[in-house]
Amino acid sequence: LFPLLAIGLQVLASLKLAYPSFLSGAAIFSYGRLQPMANMSALYGWLTFSNLAIIYFLLPRLTGARLWNEPLAVLATIATAAVTLLAVVAVGLGYSDGLPLADFHIVADAILLLTYLVPLAVTVRTIGNRTETSTYVSLYYVLAGLIWLIGGTLIGNFPGQAVVGGLAQNQFYTSTVVSQWAIGVGIGAAYYIIPKATGNPLYSRSLAMVGFWSLVVTSLWAGLASQIYGPMGDWAESIGAVFAFGTIIPALAVLANLTGTMQGRWDLFRTDPAVRFAIVGSVTATSLALVAGIQGFRSVAAVVGLSPFSTGTQLAFVWAVGTLFACAFGYHAVPRTFGRRLFSESLGRTNLRLVLVGAVIGAGAFWAAGLQSGYTWLAAAYAGTSAIAGEGFAATADAVGGLYSLSLLGVLIIEAAVLVYLYNLWRTYTSGETTTRDTIVFAESSVNS
Repeated sequence: LFPLLAIGLQVLASLKLAYPSFLSGAAIFSYGRLQPMANMSALYGWLTFSNLAIIYFLLPRLTGARLWNEPLAVLATIATAAVTLLAVVAVGLGYSDGLPLADFHIVADAILLLTYLVPLAVTVRTIGNRTETSTYVSLYYVLAGLIWLIGGTLIGNFPGQAVVGGLAQNQFYTSTVVSQWAIGVGIGAAYYIIPKATGNPLYSRSLAMVGFWSLVVTSLWAGLASQIYGPMGDWAESIGAVFAFGTIIPALAVLANLTGTMQGRWDLFRTDPAVRFAIVGSVTATSLALVAGIQGFRSVAAVVGLSPFSTGTQLAFVWAVGTLFACAFGYHAVPRTFGRRLFSESLGRTNLRLVLVGAVIGAGAFWAAGLQSGYTWLAAAYAGTSAIAGEGFAATADAVGGLYSLSLLGVLIIEAAVLVYLYNLWRTYTSGETTTRDTIVFAESSVNS
């Protein structure tokens, strides 16, 4: 449900941005409501439920213990889905906090926080009951993701902050939740998939821990970099720029570790869709971390700061990196859980191409729009004119309308990718060739997963 809802709303929002007169008769179809609905459906719908599936799949396999209180986990997941869906509808009806990636009404946030405590409790108790003597690196990402999902949501929605303080609060929240939860849990899944598929041990646990802790530290303050030349103090902007560039460290650590683990088994990159998606996801994450880091340089921010450029980066992180890791998990877990061979490896390759092409076109259009807008504003400033003030500012927005239409094309291609992914998994479940299911051996018995 949520992948279709999120990408459908993103298509409508992109249509509205490119063609403002489209569906102009109702407030719910305004861009100011459609885009937040799409963002929240993607972050708290599509990626959150994908991550919950990752967590509940990995815990028994990496701990050797049964999932603690499985009925409670199922009930909490259903409650989370219902509240999230109602919260998205409420945003469309105007009941929103109006903060980027924190648009849910505070009442919905409070209820969701309670439901998020359940997977955290399940994770902590299951790890506490583990029979495995070592704690695998994926569990660090899982636990940190849940902690920052709850902590970031709590801090980001704490009321009563002043304007500038509230802006810093929101940037802290968005950076931690996206990096630690939406992307971080996907990294944890990749750390499981690659060694499992190749049969090779993890290349370097030390490198994995360097990547993990550097992600924890840099993501706390990297969000401030998006506000350079904004209302915050120069010292805060400088801190944000340093930490934003520092995000390249965990990205490179993950990429180096996964590719090192692939030694001698690169044939799987051609034949195993899960491996292909995990590796490409890590490459994409590294590339985007570099883009985000460079974007934090003051000389670069003077051009693209506070422009559509950052929208393109956000779109790429959510709809490229997040989707790539989610698809990697789906292609790995579904066949093994239901004892079916993947319906079509060809569709898996098509899925990957569509995600990459759609993300490049969609994000690239916003990046180009940011560059064009930024240089237009700079030209007027250097000329000492007020051509970009008042109605002139709207004219600069009109000038990039064609690029917004191009971004719509990218989003439509990503929608096709999501549909291909869901179709492939559905056909795997319903008509895939029967094979053996994964079996988890616990200390006291053996059960099918």
